[in-house]
Amino acid sequence: MQNITQNRLTKILAFVAIVWLLIALAAPSFLAPALEKHTRAFFNSADIQRLHDKGIELSLENYQRNYFSSSADIRLSIRPFSGQPTWYSTTLHARIHHAPLVNSGINLFSATLTNSATDGSLAAYIPDNHLHIKASLAALGQLHQTIRIQKNETPNLSSEGISLSWHSHIRHPNQGNGEWLLGSQQWQKNGARLSIARSGGTYRSDGDSLRLNAAQINLSYTNAVQQQQDIVLYNLQGNLTREESRYSIEDLTIKSKNAQGATQTQRLQQSLITAHRRENGSLRNLEAQATTTFDLPLLKAYSGDRLYLSLQQESGGNRLILTSNKEQTTHLSGSLLFPLLFPPPYSTAQLNGTRGEFLLYGGHARQSGLLPVLALTLGNDRLRADADGNYPLHVDINGNEVRINGKTVALLH
Repeated sequence: MQNITQNRLTKILAFVAIVWLLIALAAPSFLAPALEKHTRAFFNSADIQRLHDKGIELSLENYQRNYFSSSADIRLSIRPFSGQPTWYSTTLHARIHHAPLVNSGINLFSATLTNSATDGSLAAYIPDNHLHIKASLAALGQLHQTIRIQKNETPNLSSEGISLSWHSHIRHPNQGNGEWLLGSQQWQKNGARLSIARSGGTYRSDGDSLRLNAAQINLSYTNAVQQQQDIVLYNLQGNLTREESRYSIEDLTIKSKNAQGATQTQRLQQSLITAHRRENGSLRNLEAQATTTFDLPLLKAYSGDRLYLSLQQESGGNRLILTSNKEQTTHLSGSLLFPLLFPPPYSTAQLNGTRGEFLLYGGHARQSGLLPVLALTLGNDRLRADADGNYPLHVDINGNEVRINGKTVALLH
């Protein structure tokens, strides 16, 4: 009896194996043309045009369909600002497997892409065969995608690589979750050095908004004369929608150390940064607020204040509006209008023509000790109180001179 049961089980398993094998062998006959059709349709879709409008050009240069697998060449070019040099361009060589036998029977199809023929100002950072993209569709509809930039060593760069992943479902590809991992990075140029420590985080999308987080990010910058700045960002939370991008940072600490080893620390706590966008995706205005702690002599007077900044685009340039207050008492307010700084490359020469006016409130000026410092810097004849006892400060940049109430107080380099 036991032998009969075993024989029946063996026959059933053999039958299932044969049926699965026949399906696996036949599957590419309809998967391969369907994939090619969807691929060609995607590269002629509105999504590609929207990417093009943002400076990301994608084009399908070649598609060769075979039975078990296909190959394709995709040209990628990134140039966010019209008239500016291309940041990065490359050809992505794709190998698409659309046979369950090749995919171990778990995935309906999988694809791998690698880069070559790389060009552009960022080409040295992602050279040939350093960008690897993988995507797969499982039998039950799960989508898995990973992007990896391999380790890279150049005279100016030491990188441990970058990894991004995304997990979703074929029914809702824009809803899912993923992880990012940034290996340690170090850039060097003309004696200056910028380092980013290893960090990581997660992100999640419900289709309308993307939420991301990072527990801690550490940056360090050392200039050619060995002055160092260490920046520690703690508990970053982001919420990105089509209309706005909102970031909150629990603590941002900037520690500066000069060549002699003396240090100063500035802190921004409970920071909130919001970028509002127009319907076409361009930036409309940027708002930021934070509670401040300063070591710098002139800025110590504003330690404990809540600082509010707003950057708005106007026809004559960008207007930066600033307010600093504590316990509902305003200490400083005003705005600067400076020329448009887009597109890059940026330079201090672009600040020529900046002008604005700030109001230093009298009570705070006297109690904080700022008044005698400003009187010594500007002279009593240039620092006069208005009818309310407050002190107007007219700021303008003429050439490389920064002037307050008509007196040069700094030079731009």
